[in-house]
Amino acid sequence: MNKRADHDYATAQMHPASFPGAADRMARPLGEATVRALELIRDLGFFDHEVAVAIEAALAAPQATYPPADWDAYYAQR
Repeated sequence: MNKRADHDYATAQMHPASFPGAADRMARPLGEATVRALELIRDLGFFDHEVAVAIEAALAAPQATYPPADWDAYYAQR
């Protein structure tokens, strides 16, 4: 039980690997709750400045960047 508790404690303290989690790739239009949540996270100031910039980019994206309309062009770009 202690081993599991230690693991859960360490997991809870982990820094997110990616945030805001590729929101710029999400289907458009973003839902009102999603936009409000992203704005709240951005405005809290708890995360690094880069997070606020990423959220701004996600909110400004006119369309999802994934899945691509042209898979061949997507693979060529990679």
